[in-house]
Amino acid sequence: MKRVDAEQKQLSSYLVFLQINKSAPLAIWMNGGPGVSALVGLFEENGPLQLKKDAQGRIVRGEFEPRPTTWVGALSMLYIDSPVGVGFSYSEREDTRGLHALQTGYTQDLYRFVEQFFILFPECLHTYLYIGGQSYASKYVIALAHRIHLATQHGHSNFPLAGIYIGGPFFAPEIMLPSYGEYLYAMGAISRAERDEDRRLTQMLLESYAGFSHKENLQKGTYIMYKVGNTCFSRDKFNHNYATQEFLDLYAVNDIALSERIRHATHVGSQPYTVVNVTLQSLFGCDFLSSVRTKLGALLDSNRYKILIYNGDFDVITSSRMIEEALLQTHWDEQSEYMRSFRRIWFGSSIDKSKNSESFSANHQQVYGFYSQTRRLCRVIVHRSGHNVPHDQPEIARTMMDQFIEFGCVKDL
Repeated sequence: MKRVDAEQKQLSSYLVFLQINKSAPLAIWMNGGPGVSALVGLFEENGPLQLKKDAQGRIVRGEFEPRPTTWVGALSMLYIDSPVGVGFSYSEREDTRGLHALQTGYTQDLYRFVEQFFILFPECLHTYLYIGGQSYASKYVIALAHRIHLATQHGHSNFPLAGIYIGGPFFAPEIMLPSYGEYLYAMGAISRAERDEDRRLTQMLLESYAGFSHKENLQKGTYIMYKVGNTCFSRDKFNHNYATQEFLDLYAVNDIALSERIRHATHVGSQPYTVVNVTLQSLFGCDFLSSVRTKLGALLDSNRYKILIYNGDFDVITSSRMIEEALLQTHWDEQSEYMRSFRRIWFGSSIDKSKNSESFSANHQQVYGFYSQTRRLCRVIVHRSGHNVPHDQPEIARTMMDQFIEFGCVKDL
């Protein structure tokens, strides 16, 4: 737990590294939501532990085991519960004013947390820092990286920021949301009339959002947030992906976090835990439709940072169409070069030949996905994956991160 300001706010984090590889780059991971704990990422996506299952594949409540494929080892992973109010992080104020649900507030909290982390672990200043996360957390990632970038420019920071990685990112809602129905329409899940109606309702809500002050109209902003959510994300049978019927089990993660083993290991004492903070989520009305496109463009223009943007080809929540629309309207010096870029097929060694019938195979290879590289921007679409790529395709996700760290983008094996 790290105190981040005078208002008695504490951000909780979980640092995981292997003693044999202390020189490994440090990678921050945050989950989105907004309001979802990073322990979901640790236990359900890329951490060294996973939820234990019985012989029938059912989750054993309160039990965990080593994960066969983890990002830890190649990377030292720092999982952060952000914003304050998520997971074990908390504010000592009894009202909601201690919870920051606007970009300026949660970015400042994260920046102060990173400052304090490097004071406690100065040896980490001698390795590379990568900041990442998925879905709504892409806003936290881009905003924090931009804050560090500005501080470095003015000589106020020596953080060794080397790059960012964002999966299934929701970073430009004003552009992405009107395209939500296009994926479902292309898959045949909705009709043209349904697609057009979704677009019309979403556009109407976006226009009403543009007409009010962020600070003065939280109630209206929250109404619009949930209205957009109901318009775009309410098709429950599609709300995960077409790739797998396995969902992230938030309740099982909650059980693990409340266990004595985890409380003892994380030194949180009797501090309450919230795997999804619904109260905090309701405060994000003003932030929900805010964009970080400009900040992403500034990071791209700096040409100082490796940037990985990835998603699954079966991602319904933030589809490739939505992400591409946003990237094509993100202004940066090499925008025209990105617009002219061609996708390449990403081949890799066959992971499971028995399940490789849908992939093109030659010399025991399979299709991992598709990619393009424009200067320091690496754009990857992972094959047969939904919104949570590390969960759906753990081996491919690990390979993607290894290659991104080493080469700046993926490459054929």
